Amino acid sequence: MFNYNSDDTLCKKNAYNKRNSYFTGTVDIVTIDLRQGHVIVTEIHVTFIVK
Repeated sequence: MFNYNSDDTLCKKNAYNKRNSYFTGTVDIVTIDLRQGHVIVTEIHVTFIVK
């Protein structure tokens, strides 16, 4: 789910899509600073679909 480079603490974006399951959605992770140990989630959008 996380997509980042240890040498890059600038914005990274990784979209997680799960299909043919109980839910589908995207999770956007932005601004990961490994030196400070901070993980900032600026947007979470998940739509649950019961099948």
